[in-house]
Amino acid sequence: MIPAAVLHLSFSANAYGLFGLANAYGLFGLANAFHNVHWVLKKINVYAYSMLIIKVETGRVDGHRLCITGESAGGFTTLACLAFRQTFMAGCSLYGIADLSSLRAGSHKFEAYYTDNLVGNKQAYFERSPINFVDKFTCPLILFHGLKDTVVSPEQTTKIYKAIKEKGLPVALVEYEGEPHGFRKAENIKFTMEQEMVFFARLVGKFNVADDITPIKIENFD
Repeated sequence: MIPAAVLHLSFSANAYGLFGLANAYGLFGLANAFHNVHWVLKKINVYAYSMLIIKVETGRVDGHRLCITGESAGGFTTLACLAFRQTFMAGCSLYGIADLSSLRAGSHKFEAYYTDNLVGNKQAYFERSPINFVDKFTCPLILFHGLKDTVVSPEQTTKIYKAIKEKGLPVALVEYEGEPHGFRKAENIKFTMEQEMVFFARLVGKFNVADDITPIKIENFD
């Protein structure tokens, strides 16, 4: 997992401005309402989106160069935003959830019904899974996943990568041998941040980052 402080320092040093939303349940003081997740998700969505729009309207950020990134559940948020909102110009998902049904099927017995409380019925699983709405994606996407991930299967990322590539949108995929859910090796964390910054700079910002970084190939772009 990439430490937030490192992420902010690295991006801000390369002319990026960051707006983060972390520990959403604690943010809203909703520990006692944990199981009322449908309401919680709506509250978080409205809060985060409203704050972002305020920054755009006040001129603090360029509304035509907004990007979104997230890890794990944050990766799911990234993919969901790209599928269900036309706000961002590019996205980055790190070991994110693309298919909620696959996540449920792969959960061990101690968490077998955990996602049911979070998601709802079978129809909700379908309607909230970004993989089922690739036709709504309109912008570039870069994906990172560890091949030893036992929490979110690497197949989820491979599946959405292939779908986005087939759709003809710019997309890139980086897979790490031996990495679990949340990257551990310093060189992989460094490479991830570098490639994410360069990806956004090339496809959205149209500028060169300060660091000397060789970009990976982007399908449907390079």
